[in-house]
Amino acid sequence: LKRGQNPYEWNFTDMRRAFHDQLNFTAFLDGSTQHRVTYPALPMSLLYLLDGIGLGSVKLVSVTAQVVLMMLLFLGSPHTYRPIVLLPFFAAVEYQYFPLAGLQDVFWCALLAGMIMAWNRPILRAILFGLACNYRQQPWLLAPFLVMHLWYTHDTWKTRIRAIMLFGGISAGMFIAINLP
Repeated sequence: LKRGQNPYEWNFTDMRRAFHDQLNFTAFLDGSTQHRVTYPALPMSLLYLLDGIGLGSVKLVSVTAQVVLMMLLFLGSPHTYRPIVLLPFFAAVEYQYFPLAGLQDVFWCALLAGMIMAWNRPILRAILFGLACNYRQQPWLLAPFLVMHLWYTHDTWKTRIRAIMLFGGISAGMFIAINLP
């Protein structure tokens, strides 16, 4: 991006050697490794923005998202479960290592946790889901379940359609606004 090139056309096959990273790669079903960017545009745009202001570390994004996710889970949990809700983050070393290594998947997890906490605010929950879908493809799999939940939590056909259209329209609008350019 800084050189005016489309990052989706860039071949990053040599990335693992250049960054001495033998653990983190996206593999196809046949075992060969991915050599093109396949993610939505938000992570790249966020890193470009951070780099532009002098904070170009992907680790900053990951560690910050990990802290935010832990705070959301703690604050969103019933008081009786708060002492144990964060134990999984310390039970497996991967939950601590991955953000420190720069893996960014925790970012969309934090956005989804925020969406759940903001569920009673329809516009905010749709924005947060749209941002999560802009970060990685995994949140896309939740869309049909969220639509079913919206369908069954509203009483009339009209309110069901309105809730689904509002959620879907805002989420899709966020996705298009960030990814279309």
